[in-house]
Amino acid sequence: MSLPLIPRRGASRVAAGAATAVLGCALLVPAPAFAAKRADASDVLAATTAAERQALAHAIQLTEPDEVHVDSSVDLTSTEPADVIVLLRQPVAATAQALAAEAGTALSAKDAKAAVKASQARFADFAKAQGLAKGITTAYTEALNAVALTATGTEIASLLDSADVAGVWPNEVLTLDLPEETEAGTTVTGGGTTYDEVAALHDAGITGEGVKVGVLDTGIDYRHPAIADVYVGGWDAVDGDDDPMETTYADWKASGMPEKYSGSPYYTSHGTHVSGIIAGQDASFGGNSAWGVAPDVELYGYRVLGPYGSGSTEDILEGMERALVDGMDVVNMSLGGSYNDHQSALSLAADNLTLAGVTTVIAAGNDGANGAATLGSPGTSALAITVGANDSSITLAATEAAVGEAEASLRLVARQRDEASVTDLAGQTLPIVDVGDGTSSGYIGKRPQGAIVLIERGGTTFTSMVTYALQRGAAGVLVSNDRDGYIEYYLGENDAYAPAFGMTQADGAALRTALAAGATEVTFGDMGTITTDGDALADFSSRGPSNGTTDIKPELTAPGVSTMSSVPTWDIDPKGDVAYADAYGRKSGTSMATPFVAGVVALMLGEDPSLTPADVKTRLMNTADDLRDDSGVFESGAGQVDPRQAVHGTTDAQVIDALWAAEATHGSSDTVDDITGALSLGMLPATSSSTVTRDIEITNRSASSQTYTLALDTANGAGTADFDASGIEVSFPSRVKVSPGSTRHIKVVVDVPAGTPTGTYGAFVEIAQAAEEALRLPLGLRVDDAAFTDFTMLKPVMSTAENVYDPAAKFSLGVATPTRTIDLFVVDAATGEDVGYVGGLSATLMKDGLRYGAFAWYGEYLPLTGDKDFPIGHMPEVVEPGLHTLRVVGTDDSGTTFEATNHVYVDNTAPVFTTSLDDADVYEFANGQSTFELTGSLVDGDTEAIRAAGIDIDESDNAIQMFSTTITPYKTMHPEADGSFTTDVSLFWSPVQSHRFLGMDAAGNIGELVQSMWFKDTQAYVLGRASSTEARAGDEITMSFSTNKADMFGTMTLEVLYNPRDTTILDITEQEAFAAYGRISGEITDVAMGSSYRKLRVPITFDGATEYTGDDLPLIDVAFEMPDTIAAETTGFLTVSTYVQRTDGRYVSMQRHFDIVEALAPTTTVTGGYYAQGLLTAAGYIDTERDYSAVGATATLTSPEGDVLPLSVGADGTIGRGGLTLFDEEWQLEVTLPGHLAWHQPLTLSRTAEDGEAAGTIVSIAPQLAAGDVNGDDVVDILDAVAIRDAAGTADRAADINADGTVDAADLAFVESNFLVRNPTVADVPTPQTKYKGVTLDQVLATFAS
Repeated sequence: MSLPLIPRRGASRVAAGAATAVLGCALLVPAPAFAAKRADASDVLAATTAAERQALAHAIQLTEPDEVHVDSSVDLTSTEPADVIVLLRQPVAATAQALAAEAGTALSAKDAKAAVKASQARFADFAKAQGLAKGITTAYTEALNAVALTATGTEIASLLDSADVAGVWPNEVLTLDLPEETEAGTTVTGGGTTYDEVAALHDAGITGEGVKVGVLDTGIDYRHPAIADVYVGGWDAVDGDDDPMETTYADWKASGMPEKYSGSPYYTSHGTHVSGIIAGQDASFGGNSAWGVAPDVELYGYRVLGPYGSGSTEDILEGMERALVDGMDVVNMSLGGSYNDHQSALSLAADNLTLAGVTTVIAAGNDGANGAATLGSPGTSALAITVGANDSSITLAATEAAVGEAEASLRLVARQRDEASVTDLAGQTLPIVDVGDGTSSGYIGKRPQGAIVLIERGGTTFTSMVTYALQRGAAGVLVSNDRDGYIEYYLGENDAYAPAFGMTQADGAALRTALAAGATEVTFGDMGTITTDGDALADFSSRGPSNGTTDIKPELTAPGVSTMSSVPTWDIDPKGDVAYADAYGRKSGTSMATPFVAGVVALMLGEDPSLTPADVKTRLMNTADDLRDDSGVFESGAGQVDPRQAVHGTTDAQVIDALWAAEATHGSSDTVDDITGALSLGMLPATSSSTVTRDIEITNRSASSQTYTLALDTANGAGTADFDASGIEVSFPSRVKVSPGSTRHIKVVVDVPAGTPTGTYGAFVEIAQAAEEALRLPLGLRVDDAAFTDFTMLKPVMSTAENVYDPAAKFSLGVATPTRTIDLFVVDAATGEDVGYVGGLSATLMKDGLRYGAFAWYGEYLPLTGDKDFPIGHMPEVVEPGLHTLRVVGTDDSGTTFEATNHVYVDNTAPVFTTSLDDADVYEFANGQSTFELTGSLVDGDTEAIRAAGIDIDESDNAIQMFSTTITPYKTMHPEADGSFTTDVSLFWSPVQSHRFLGMDAAGNIGELVQSMWFKDTQAYVLGRASSTEARAGDEITMSFSTNKADMFGTMTLEVLYNPRDTTILDITEQEAFAAYGRISGEITDVAMGSSYRKLRVPITFDGATEYTGDDLPLIDVAFEMPDTIAAETTGFLTVSTYVQRTDGRYVSMQRHFDIVEALAPTTTVTGGYYAQGLLTAAGYIDTERDYSAVGATATLTSPEGDVLPLSVGADGTIGRGGLTLFDEEWQLEVTLPGHLAWHQPLTLSRTAEDGEAAGTIVSIAPQLAAGDVNGDDVVDILDAVAIRDAAGTADRAADINADGTVDAADLAFVESNFLVRNPTVADVPTPQTKYKGVTLDQVLATFAS
């Protein structure tokens, strides 16, 4: 368990637990005199272990935000509104339950959902306090714990101080991105959505019956006969209704919007095409080509992409939420954005869907032409199935063409729906015209009507070529390639196309030579056919790996080029009367490959509903077939889906990996099992050797015993580096025998030697089996040089002063390769000498290429001693004002280190804050007035020195916080670069309101607090002005009351509430000028209000010669004295109330404002509470059921004269004492508790008032007692573990750390957690022992385990 941290020096956010958020290491020694040579960072790291340094967590406050991820596209300095998705830290229910199960604990769905709801409520309250509650547009609780929010960048930055925030991503607009037809090498595909294997499964009755499949897309034309019988329902997240119809042509006509935007029509068809691939049932066009892979599923549509095929992250998340709530078994997402990041909002939501039991199938994307790592989110999801596209064989028309003496071999590229548009060309002789690149300029001066046009590829898309040719009256098109080989692309069938054939570049050149020689006609030969090879990766298919994890992505591929499926009628001819029987078309992309796999998944689940998403992924990958090309594991994963073997295979080979899913809490893990069919080994350093081990479970689901033969295939894995020449060794058993229905566990060990060339490496582990195709497990890794990819000072100025807000220096970090630890040192900026140790963190969860932050440092460090045996002192010091350097040092598993440095400036000078409200504190505003102008300046005197040190700031980095009805600011603004500002401040509906303004510099130092009261100019109010705003015991203060906006007052009762301990009423008198208006009438009463308060009532009658009407009218004086019993920070009145009746009998609603008188007390009060690690709840909070006064805690204060005074200890853990004598010297606080490190703290119990004399104060304390010090020697070590072992089963109070009445393993866990910690509040402590008489901590732990 980690100690809760108390905010220091006004920190706006502190860590919730030291294990993940307070970074530091072991308290190594008392700080001796410095040796002649001060140790540097390398000496310190060499002389200490990570475990020793880890124990410093209790001495240094260096916090990190538990992986708060702010995407680089979110500008936190912008004042323009932006749409973002804010991820909250609490996992959704299914994920939280998985994390708890991983830790061996139970968590009910009810409790898990309640935790999500609570986190949403906390964040909503926090956002409301920042004035951003209205910016929240949607809250998500099922697929993702997040909110969609609109706010400025600076407002978004303020939300990062919420402990519930885990990340911020842009609410990105995603647009369908189908592959460009003219991309180099685009491949030919098959014409249908089914393989023979799928048809055979259908024949066997395997059709996905009863499986619920949700399609998140542009909607579905559910009236299409191919879909109508399987469509069940869905949701439209774009329009917010239950009708997920595609955007229709009629919708466009009614919209008034352009028909096309960026080449995409307003009306859509994508979702209908995807749905037909999954579940199409209409065989009326093209025979079986229109049948879906799983034609008997229950199909649901979720419209998340609207007009032009575009949609927001917000809408996609809503669709995912709905699909989960609706109980989908399979979700198809043929969509994606530009982020290759497994932590994006959509990727995490896909992970959560998977953990909730929904097999989520996602398109890889269509950016493969741009090379490696082109995956898009949510295809980067670690747990979902990501699908790439391959071609498949197709039979196409082929013929010869002769022009003069030249001949060309032709292959079909496009045709009309009627096959006769092609076959009728056989044997014909037609005119031929060369139209260049097929654009309109190529037709100038030409006669294409009734002729064949010759086009050279490269100037426009194939679609534009053939549609424009038909529009110009051409009878057909011949397209010559602009590179070697045939045009490997089939556009498909559409009546808007002219029939088109492709030829090689050489044949095209020959035909043009013939035309130049005078030939004018082309003669076609007999029409034959040619069948393409197929089974090659489509060039447009996006490649892996996944950034941050280097996971093998996509997992597999499927047919996705020119795939035939259902489309709305407007996709064929938006203006024509097209029958649904003709509403079929071809589209290409991983969008088409994905539903093929989703359909296969439905077939698998129809046969075996018990399969988990992990089981499905594993079987798909195990059984995938090798593509015929040289694509590697990071491009095509395991290969092309094999439907038959995926459904009927009898062996599984599952790789047991782990995925970081959430911050670890008590009772839960921080990782979930990532069960997959790939050996993704991640990023490994080139500078040192590495050994990586993965566990594989081989399960024999057949009825007989099986012996499997394992082998490594390095010929087909493909990477940027040569696997065979690298020296990488992969070891595993060569043969494994598994009984029927049983599982065997084996290990795959990969050794990567130091000096391995950088690059990616791929291979396959093949598992051969009798009477079945071999299983294939892709193996992939990347080798790179160890380095920091990011060390950015997000807030390079800081403060260690007292009156501050958010004073920490903040920075982000990123690493290029797997890193074990990261340690930070503070360095003398002038000499480059390492001065102290700042802290450290475990970096094992930091993924390559990602940026982590913001980390926060509050200015404390442990001095380097120069002693080689004990190089780090254990008592914190505070960095001095001025320029310093932070050095960050990374260490990998082999001990290799790498580093980076950056500057930080400590500025402890408060800024000068002046405003146009400085001359008064009460103002009036007119009825109907909505704002008032505020002008002034906010200037930091250190700005020029900071700039001279090389840190780029100016006065615009200062901030002005604006407050009104709450203690939290509702708005933050920044001055101009010279510090000046002018702004309109909003007035609210209330007739009386407070407006307060706080100026602070970039470091967090606070200037003056400007306070003002505003009354509507029709509002009557009372003012109370004190003769002094400070008072000492015995001082007499007079509060003089007056009124404003009085109108025909008749009578008034003025009531004052006060505490007689802090205030003594002396006299109540009429002001001299009041005699003209009235008098005190009746009895003045002063009555007790409970045990602590009194209420003074003064009756007043306005019966003088002058009518009591107007402003600044005198009233009465109340004189009071501050007694020496004062125990509060103020004396005088707690509340003032007035009740007025006018001369006409009407009652008046009065407001009031009165001065606060600061009490300069003669003594000091110390108050607070202690936090004992061993006595907190499992969640790290105070246990409200425990009596903290009955657990042996003691608290004392020792005066400078040596007097020891006890403090009271309450049942709730509060401690305190009042009446403490003022001394210039410090008192010493000591708090002790059995089984815990004692707390020692010097306290200054007096302050200097404005008159230069000492005054008492109220001092708040929050002692934090780390658990594990059983023997009371100020260290946690083996001696404490042995003491617990020896007291096991007893009620020994010192060993019973958690005070539950029994010494057991739970008590020992505290020693394990804090092992080697030294008391940071004591100068001289012994060296902690790791062994006692040969006994180690592991041996003591084993004793309890047994």
